[in-house]
Amino acid sequence: MDFVHSNTQASNQYAVWIENMDGDVVKTLFVTNFTSNGGYTMREDSIPTWVSHAKPSEMTKTQIDAITGATPSNGTYSYIWDGTDNNGNEVANGTYTFHIEGTLYWSSIVHYQGNVDMGASENSLLDVEAVYTEETNQNKNMLSNVTAEYIIEE
Repeated sequence: MDFVHSNTQASNQYAVWIENMDGDVVKTLFVTNFTSNGGYTMREDSIPTWVSHAKPSEMTKTQIDAITGATPSNGTYSYIWDGTDNNGNEVANGTYTFHIEGTLYWSSIVHYQGNVDMGASENSLLDVEAVYTEETNQNKNMLSNVTAEYIIEE
């Protein structure tokens, strides 16, 4: 995934997480520090899907610290899910959904997602779908070139 840092206000926030087919968050891989540490209470448009699903208000400081990071610099970033949940337990085989949500500018959001079949027998490229909440060019390329791959470790 490519990230381009914007100089506009109310942007640059994103989260990467995994959900089971019931829509429960299995694991958050990354979330920007501002949002996870309470910024969502000041700016409700800041990665609202992750906030509503992950419920950071119910997390301990230790849980938040384990998944957060400063807003990155421009560059290409990879996030790897090791097939475990937030407690470090291996998840059961089955279908899971990966999410990448970014606040582009105020209420303008991009949400990438796709499914991964844990337990599949072959490596595969995964389909990734992007949905934008608004038709705007403001920071539209903040998150781009999002790809996902299932790799079986030997």
